[in-house]
Amino acid sequence: EGQQAVSTRVANILSLTTVADMRNVLFGQQEEYSDIFMTKLFEEACQHRNIVLLELLLTDQRILLNTTRSVIPPGTWSVHTTLQRCCPTFSTNLDVLQILLKDGRIDPNLASSDERYQPLAESAMQECVEAVKILLADPRIDPIGDVDNYKSFNILLHACEKNQLDLLRVALQDGRIPPRAQEATAFDYSLAPENPNEEIIHMLLDDNRLDPSKDTELSEASFFLYCCFADVPSVIRRLLADPRIDPCKLNSESSNAFHFAMANNRWENIRALIEDGRLDPNPGDKTECEI
Repeated sequence: EGQQAVSTRVANILSLTTVADMRNVLFGQQEEYSDIFMTKLFEEACQHRNIVLLELLLTDQRILLNTTRSVIPPGTWSVHTTLQRCCPTFSTNLDVLQILLKDGRIDPNLASSDERYQPLAESAMQECVEAVKILLADPRIDPIGDVDNYKSFNILLHACEKNQLDLLRVALQDGRIPPRAQEATAFDYSLAPENPNEEIIHMLLDDNRLDPSKDTELSEASFFLYCCFADVPSVIRRLLADPRIDPCKLNSESSNAFHFAMANNRWENIRALIEDGRLDPNPGDKTECEI
């Protein structure tokens, strides 16, 4: 059966509106279908949000969804698929996603060879926070990913890097998701955007797993110094009030907080440093710093 013929037959079934008609066309005419046909029908029922057809397929015992059997009995069909093939755009397929997770036969951590990321990572990259919530609620989900088989992906760090507040709130509420990955912490990622989001940094400062006094692993300057360079004056004031922060600390090039603030003309940051009073407001003739 050619691809065009499969597509035509699938389209004809998708056009039906009642369970009786679908059951009659599919199973009442003694037609022989291939596994390829049944897989395409299943995936397109999901993609088109044809819930009636999807539930019919899920409840028919002749359709072996993601079976691990080595021998497929006669009169049955082997349908192998992933959540991403069934829900390529999570925001428009939330109801289908919930149905498939409740059914339980599709592993929510599974990605095919042509899918770069697992479903949780993909839903985060699509900025579909509701799908992220639904997936995290499934006890089978691995929130970090199988680093041996897929690219590891941390949705908390991704949220910081992409300035996604709602996603970060969800990620911070899940204790399984660490606010760091090897050399970098969420603080590093929060300062990565061209215009860092102060609210995101404040949310990270509320997390007791992170210590803003620790130097970043990816640079030769402290988190505080990098904040002085960024346009985040409310963060500067909060850090200056934190007893763990030493505002007089230099980087490896002997640049201090004033050098960092002046390098990018951050006048509100400079004002906060002057009002704090612990740092000499005359940093010398060095006006540039290595950052």
